[in-house]
Amino acid sequence: MQEWTDNAKEILQNYLEKARKSLEMSEVDANEVIDDLRRHIDEEVIAANLQIITKEDIEKIIANLKITEPEKENCKEALNVQPEDSKEVKKKKD
Repeated sequence: MQEWTDNAKEILQNYLEKARKSLEMSEVDANEVIDDLRRHIDEEVIAANLQIITKEDIEKIIANLKITEPEKENCKEALNVQPEDSKEVKKKKD
């Protein structure tokens, strides 16, 4: 059975709350996206065979989430995703 530290739970909760706030301003179903994110994180925990999930574990999993370009535009602030190349982003906006 897996056990989450209090810090890991807090990191995940804060991440999901920020994501929800950002997603609610977009045209996507925030609940569906949050459920998908949570499911993906749970799958990563299982794949890593973690029995005790620490703050560092969840931060690493969150940092490794792959987010597509439309999702980046909708939730980059909430998910702390920074454009890799600001020139590329500027071109897309033009």
